Amino acid sequence: MERSKIKELLDKYLEGETSLAEEKKLREYFTSSAIDPAFEEFKPLFTFFEKEQEIKYIEKPKINKTKKISFQWLSIAASIVLVCSVYFFSQQKEEHNNTRKVNHELAMKNTQDLLYMMTNVMNDGKNQLKYLKEFETTKNQIIRNK
Repeated sequence: MERSKIKELLDKYLEGETSLAEEKKLREYFTSSAIDPAFEEFKPLFTFFEKEQEIKYIEKPKINKTKKISFQWLSIAASIVLVCSVYFFSQQKEEHNNTRKVNHELAMKNTQDLLYMMTNVMNDGKNQLKYLKEFETTKNQIIRNK
């Protein structure tokens, strides 16, 4: 085959635009012994399939019959895990509920203490307002006298 024809077919092949007949021509060219040295790098691309077709598998795969037994053990193990997880989460939920009750009582006590402190501060502020009122009356007397 001509070098230009091979180059054209290779370009089409690499773009994915060749027909089956054109690919067959390329395969025949690259499996022959007269290959242009410029196209030597493409030879493994086309000879790969022929080499793989020559491989014969003599040994038949053995079928393992223990899968059925292992499947039974797997289902038993899954059941045990399920029962344990249900027990674990139910215990954890009960502990969580108990701690919540304690937290509510603690929150109530803290709130009462906070409110008590706020009333003390407000009472102190109220007492200080008396001094402010005295200051205002004194200021007003000074302003009137001027």
